[in-house]
Amino acid sequence: MENKLNINGIIVVEGTSDVNYLSSFVDAEFLITNGSEISQQTLETIKKLKEKGNNIIIFTDPDFPGKKIRDTINSYVDGCYNCFINKSDIVKEKKIGVAEASKESIVKSLQNLHIFNKTTKKEFVTYKDLVELGFLNLPIKEFKKYIAHKYSFDETNTKTFVKRINQLNIDIKEEIINYGRK
Repeated sequence: MENKLNINGIIVVEGTSDVNYLSSFVDAEFLITNGSEISQQTLETIKKLKEKGNNIIIFTDPDFPGKKIRDTINSYVDGCYNCFINKSDIVKEKKIGVAEASKESIVKSLQNLHIFNKTTKKEFVTYKDLVELGFLNLPIKEFKKYIAHKYSFDETNTKTFVKRINQLNIDIKEEIINYGRK
């Protein structure tokens, strides 16, 4: 029998298909949001679980509803772990979701969690820093895609990219300086 990945925390997912798929190779507790209209009751449950010392891991689909759920939870409950699956890791056709991703990409994502901290005062990088470090001289789209894949978060526009790396406490200044150098 294959060993399951043991996760110390509660993984928040969108639906039962996510739980059914993940539980086949991940040993963890799960909480289902039941879609993009996450209820106040579900938010309160997540908050209470976090206050009791549980690690909360948000693992939603890489589509608009999934991002909306993630943002809603992160805005309501500070200090949650975020687990991202990239659209390029989807192996099944017709739907873009956690349950359609490869087991390998899910395991990698669950081993590369980022804490979202809405109250952080420190910015690791600002847009001004990006410009001063030569960000505009890089192939920007490819660089953002590279960072998103390296740190397992969703690809975004530049404004959201800067916000995301700061919220997830990722210092990428060295990455900018060394990007493309072998």
